[in-house]
Amino acid sequence: MQQDPCIEYIEPNYILKLENTSITRSSRDLKKQPNDPELAKLWGLKKIQAEKAWDIHTGNTDVIIAVIDTGVDYNHPDLKDNMWKNPGEIAGNGIDDDNNGYIDDIYGYDFANKTSEPMDDNNHGTHIAGIIAASGDNEKGITGVSWSAKIMALKVTQHISINIYDTISAIEYAKLMGAKIINASWHIDADDHPKALYDAIQMAKDAGILFVTAAGNKSVNIDANNSLTCLQCPASYDLDNIISVASTNENDGLSPRSNFGPISVDIAAPGTNIYSTKPQEKYVENSGTSMAAPYVSGVASLLWSLNPNFTYREVKDIILSNVDPIDALKEKTVTGGRFNAYKALKNINSTVSKTKVPVAICKTSVNNFDVQFDASNSFGNIKSYKWILDRDKITESHNILNK
Repeated sequence: MQQDPCIEYIEPNYILKLENTSITRSSRDLKKQPNDPELAKLWGLKKIQAEKAWDIHTGNTDVIIAVIDTGVDYNHPDLKDNMWKNPGEIAGNGIDDDNNGYIDDIYGYDFANKTSEPMDDNNHGTHIAGIIAASGDNEKGITGVSWSAKIMALKVTQHISINIYDTISAIEYAKLMGAKIINASWHIDADDHPKALYDAIQMAKDAGILFVTAAGNKSVNIDANNSLTCLQCPASYDLDNIISVASTNENDGLSPRSNFGPISVDIAAPGTNIYSTKPQEKYVENSGTSMAAPYVSGVASLLWSLNPNFTYREVKDIILSNVDPIDALKEKTVTGGRFNAYKALKNINSTVSKTKVPVAICKTSVNNFDVQFDASNSFGNIKSYKWILDRDKITESHNILNK
């Protein structure tokens, strides 16, 4: 089939896996079920100084976060007010009112089962949605990082199995329907570099979408040793709209199961014993990098709420430039720190002004004896590059931006 001139490329419909979480205890094991936002249970919000960040901004309804996962319990009392609803669709009439190719897609879509009901049948997606945007100050349960962002529920699991085709369909839907952020807590269980998913995330990049993903839970370094492998796709893809997130515990240590990588993993966030929403009006503590990524998605939504004109690159730069340095993360992540929501919001203008200067983002890849120098993700008015090949020799390339 690859020989057919009509085929651009062909590869397997890879199977993906959720970033499995460990359940610590359910709400039934706790001394009391919270009736109001109980920040005492939400240690992660304290670590990122969310309460001080909320003095600056608590979010708004204009920012849509697509949770591509096991679905979301859109009837949960702490989530229902913050669920995205398709404004162009009439519920239950069996008609594709907005002509987007999907019938009755009110809260999103179930791509695995090809239905308009993206209801969570696993807990994973609902837990993530609560960390991002459980309704704040509503006298119910908990508070998300953003009090009022909109969660788009895109289900891609069927009995916890996921494949590339359904996931790409969900990414395309998120782009079509106006999501600014995609939260992805899953990975490809393959030892090569699948192109179709890479191209889909690049398509999201071209649409200005920030792609926040979990670094994974194998306790390994996911930096690839050559350009043909991807040890933890999509977390180690070299696309600059991706933020790859490791997990920390209450003592600011790298969580034992968290992956790391000084090139591939950008930042860390709380991910151990995280209390959040569970289907059927319940709450539960889960652990994993799946829990860390949505903290970053929530703060990204706060930044976009403050300035809807930000590019994905500006939002990413603000997040990565405002971290708390952590010894356990030194040489384990790009930033060497856990992100800080308050610093990000407080320094929002000064960070952006700094990042308007030209920024060279240069990478090297080696395949046998073929070496590539790639600066295609750079931005700003760059006049020239100097590639330092060894201590004594410098090669200068004028007006070259791509490979």
